[in-house]
Amino acid sequence: MVFTFTRQQSQSIFLYFAQNFILCITPTILLGMTVTFLFREQAPSTFFAGNASLGFNWQLFLVGLVVPFFESFILIYPTVLTSSAIKNDRLAAFIGALPLILLHSLIQWQKIIVIGLFFYVQAFSYLELRKENNSFWKRFSFVFLFHALFNSLLVLGSNL
Repeated sequence: MVFTFTRQQSQSIFLYFAQNFILCITPTILLGMTVTFLFREQAPSTFFAGNASLGFNWQLFLVGLVVPFFESFILIYPTVLTSSAIKNDRLAAFIGALPLILLHSLIQWQKIIVIGLFFYVQAFSYLELRKENNSFWKRFSFVFLFHALFNSLLVLGSNL
């Protein structure tokens, strides 16, 4: 099996999801640990510590479900607009992911390093699924679940 962010024709959507999630979360965790080590006073997990007063259930609900829902729309719209103007899917995914990457950098500039790949893979996956004429809701669900699972794991990890 070749590990790439493009979808193989015979590959199920579930296998594509799992493959991209593993390919995405591994370097993100490693980069997050590196950034945490290098910039101890501004660790990436401090964002979640700021929400500690909400309690674990509210954190999981907001950061694990509500935020990914709205951020998925913020990711999809510029990605689709860019892909209609630029026929290179890799470049269109990068440009489409920039608004969310920059939005997260307002919280902490180190997040650009840590989550850049994560949002790029989401945007690229959306374009890959779009090529196959999957419905909008199927593509949206893919991006939303990818983001929700990732955020939920971060909330769980930050509350250990």
